[in-house]
Amino acid sequence: MPILLLLLVLLSCSTARADELSTPTTAAAATHTELGKSFFAQGRYDLARLEFEGAYALSKEVDLLYNLALCWEREGRPREAAEAYERYLREKPDDRETAQKLARLKEQVQPVPHERLRPRQKLGVALLVLGGATLVSALALGLVTDRDRQQLVSGNLTYREAQALADRATTERSATIALGVIGGALAVGGLVPTVW
Repeated sequence: MPILLLLLVLLSCSTARADELSTPTTAAAATHTELGKSFFAQGRYDLARLEFEGAYALSKEVDLLYNLALCWEREGRPREAAEAYERYLREKPDDRETAQKLARLKEQVQPVPHERLRPRQKLGVALLVLGGATLVSALALGLVTDRDRQQLVSGNLTYREAQALADRATTERSATIALGVIGGALAVGGLVPTVW
């Protein structure tokens, strides 16, 4: 019996000795954790997060991932919080409450779908585009008409060439005015259904 007692004492000493070897790392992790809790209580979530990250790096304690997620969440950063909760849940998949919290966070992180254009708005956009293209055509035709007018003024044309150029310029000017009016009307007509 005394030998058995002696073996138990020796065994407990060797276990205590192994614990003493890991004490500096454990103590450092505990210090980071306590500092993190203190900063968290003060509302200094960024500093708390840094301390919890340091503690996790030393101890790999899973609950510290939950603390990190809380810090990210309190900082208003749902994407990072969701990532931390996912890491936590990989280690503790049975935590249903955290899984539900993660699902709610993921809904916040999802991009907001763009509203589709209503048919009336589609018509307005089409009219705006068509009106814009018509106005650009009117501008291009106006530039050609101006070039023809400059040739007429230069005086380097025969009577027959000048007459043909003047007739063409008159037609171009009429077409320019018509395209400008039509393009403007289409653009204004497109604004109404697009905006309202």
